[in-house]
Amino acid sequence: MDVTPPRIAVISGGLGGARIALAVRALGLDASACFVTNVGDDLTVDGLLVCPDTDAVLYALAGLFDEERGWGIRGDEFPQARPGKRRDGSAATAGIDTSGGSAGPGSAPATRDGESTSRWFNLGERDYAHHARRRALLDSGLGLAAATARLATDLGVTARVIPATDDVVRTRIVTADGVLAWQEWLVRDAAAPRPIAVEYEGAESAEANHEALAALSDADLVLFAPSSPVASVAPLLAMPAYADALRNRVRRRASAGGSSAARPPRTVAVSPVVAPSARVRARSATRSRARSTAAFTRSPSHA
Repeated sequence: MDVTPPRIAVISGGLGGARIALAVRALGLDASACFVTNVGDDLTVDGLLVCPDTDAVLYALAGLFDEERGWGIRGDEFPQARPGKRRDGSAATAGIDTSGGSAGPGSAPATRDGESTSRWFNLGERDYAHHARRRALLDSGLGLAAATARLATDLGVTARVIPATDDVVRTRIVTADGVLAWQEWLVRDAAAPRPIAVEYEGAESAEANHEALAALSDADLVLFAPSSPVASVAPLLAMPAYADALRNRVRRRASAGGSSAARPPRTVAVSPVVAPSARVRARSATRSRARSTAAFTRSPSHA
C-alpha cells in the first residue's frame, strides 16, 4: 500500500540544518521536505554573496557536506591566497562586506584597514565556484530564493530550500569594542569580544518568502533544526510574518481540544547540543544523525 510521505518544513540554520537534511536524505523524504533557511549571517566576500546556512543545507541534501569540519564541501581544496589578489587575479580592494548588500566585484568595503578576507574567511575551490554561480544568477535579475532554487537544481537536490527572505537581514553582535557582523565576531574574532546584545538588522521590515510561509502553514510537521537559537532561529522569528505563522499553528492545535485525531499537524523542536568545541568529530556526527532521524520516527512532545 502506498503511503504518502509527510510534508515537512524545517526552520534551519547551518550545521543543525545540515544534520536534519542528512536525516531527511537518509529516510528518502527529500521530495516532501522544505527547508526555510536563516539569512542573518550571509555576507559578501570578494563580490560574491555567501549564504553559509543555506549552503550547508544544500550541500547536505546533495551528499557533499563536510561533516568532519562542520561546513563546506567534503574534499574541497583550499588554495593559498595571494596577498592583494582575488582568485580571478584582480586587485582585492574590497575584502569583505558585512553590511548585507549584494555588491558586485570591487564594491564591498574592506575591514580593519584593508584587511584581506582570505586571512580569516576561507572558501574552498568548489565552494567558491558555487558562490560565483549564485552571483551570476543574482546579476541576471533573479531574487535570492529563485537563485537558490537554481543552485538546488544544479546540485540535484529535490527538497525545497528557501532563504527566509530576499531582503537583507543581518545579525549584529553588540560588544564593548563596537558592533560586529556575526561572521566577524564568530570567525575573525573567535567569539572573543564579550556580547552585550544581539540585533537583527532589517528583520522587522523584511518581507517573508510567501512560499516558505505556505510551507509552514501546510506542513504535517514543522521542525526546528538543532541550530543556534540566537544566531539561526531568532533572525527568522524576528520577522513578524514568521512569528505570526508559528503562533497560528500553536493556536490551531490548542483550539482542536483533546481529540488527537482532530489535532493540527505537529510543531517540534530538536534542541542543539552546546559543546566547548565547534569541531564535528566522527562520533558526534554519528550521534547527531541518530538524534535528527529520531525527530521523524519517534513521538516527541509537541508545541
